[in-house]
Amino acid sequence: MAGIKKSQLYGVIGAVRAARITELEEAYSERKRKAIQKIIDDNQLEMSLKTIHANLLENKKLATPIVDVIPVNYCDVKDASYDSVIKVYEEWKASQFSYYISRNIEVLNAIEHDYTSERSLILDEFEKVEAMVKQSTSIKKAMALLEEIGFDLSGLEPEVKFELTTTSIRKDLLGLGSK
Repeated sequence: MAGIKKSQLYGVIGAVRAARITELEEAYSERKRKAIQKIIDDNQLEMSLKTIHANLLENKKLATPIVDVIPVNYCDVKDASYDSVIKVYEEWKASQFSYYISRNIEVLNAIEHDYTSERSLILDEFEKVEAMVKQSTSIKKAMALLEEIGFDLSGLEPEVKFELTTTSIRKDLLGLGSK
């Protein structure tokens, strides 16, 4: 255990925290995707979305050669040529609803609330773990506490200390020596 630094322990904690938040975000995105798909299905909006997607792709295809030939200013044709439309319909549809802006849709609001609440709780727990490491009087104790919680520290290796080699330095060339 000699040579292990607290910064290495914080690195492990940070990596586990990042993985946990990513896992939470993926679960949240899936819940939201299913809820939005249910709204689309319940309101029979799938065909309208497919038509919009097809039209956006077609508009881009038609507008791009026009803008390449005729110098147009800001207008719908230029906007259509610059639009970045995802070609795969399901990916495009998912991107349309990736950022839900709060409305009066109770199901989506509940999912958003659950996500922010759980994320906050998770981050609070990781802050407690970091505080515990910071307050620990020795690396050995901190490592034992982290392992007791369930952190895998088996990949930690002592940091190699690099020592500066001494070389002859000519002060006169640096302009730092006495005149």
